[in-house]
Order: sequence, then C-alpha cells, then structure tokens
Amino acid sequence: MVIHVATGVSKPHMAHNETIGVKSGSDKRKATSREEIQRMYQRVGLIHGDEIPADNLTVADPDMGDFKEFFEVHIGDLLDNQNTPLPIILENMHLRKVMC
Repeated sequence: MVIHVATGVSKPHMAHNETIGVKSGSDKRKATSREEIQRMYQRVGLIHGDEIPADNLTVADPDMGDFKEFFEVHIGDLLDNQNTPLPIILENMHLRKVMC
C-alpha cells in the first residue's frame, strides 16, 4: 500500500515554545539564524526578499533612470504621469516603509 501525504499548508511549523524545527536527515534541529528563518518564510510565500526594508536608505538613493524604467515595465504607465508623490509610490509598491 502507498500513502501520499499532502504537504502541510501552515509552514513553517512552530513548537509550543515558538521554536521552529528544521528537518535534518532523519532528525530535526532548532532553526537558529534569522536568515534561515527568513528563507523558510520566503519559501512558503509569507515574506518576499525584495520587500525586506534596507536600513538607512532615503528617497534620494534609488537611481531614478532605472526606477522609471522599472515603473513603466511593471505599472504600464510613465512615472512622470503620476500625481502621487514619489515617497507614496514607493510605499505603495512595498519598496519603502515608513518607520513610526
């Protein structure tokens, strides 16, 4: 008899003490590094690497030529045609996050 068990949907799994276990061969170990945990969340679509804020960047930091091209390709309109200020556009695209 062959039994197929579907992959769980609530990953990563946490123990009652909020530790995350990682399968390592026939055993398991505790996930310890922040990067390892972020990769696990990214793998299941809970976070996206390109949405993790970078420290100490300002609105003046992006190369505007590259950003205008990126905007036009992904949004389908010219950045110069927008009535919304650049900081708000960046926030709406999850490229900037205002820390309160």
